[in-house]
Order: sequence, then C-alpha cells, then structure tokens
Amino acid sequence: MNKSTVLAKMISGRYRTESLCRFWSDNREGFCLASTCYQTIGDLEHLLLHCPALQPVRDGLQVIWLERRGAIPGL
Repeated sequence: MNKSTVLAKMISGRYRTESLCRFWSDNREGFCLASTCYQTIGDLEHLLLHCPALQPVRDGLQVIWLERRGAIPGL
C-alpha cells in the first residue's frame, strides 16, 4: 500500500486495527496484541498515540519531522 492509501483508510476508519478486525478474527475483544499492552483496545488512537511497543517508531518519526522542519525556511 502506498502512503495515501494508508492515510485514507485511517481517516475513513477502515484501517485494520485489532479493534476493527475483531469481527473476523480470534481476537473477539479487539485488544492490542503487543506484549506491552494488557487488555487495551487496539484502536487507531491507541496505535498512533499510546501503544508502548510503538513508542520507538513515534520517537524516530518525531526526530525526522523536527529535522525537516528546520530545513524549511519560515516554519
């Protein structure tokens, strides 16, 4: 999938989080499957903001965003 497709699915609510996939998977409660999360609903907010297993990825993206922001005059 390309980035625009992923973004469109996230905005529309059709991105396949554990919460959405609970209807056709063995994970009927829709809990996040990361070992760092215990009985936490695996929705998009959790995935993007709260999941401890994804914190290193969020930190890396923040570094990239801050570097690019500095490279663009006027921001």
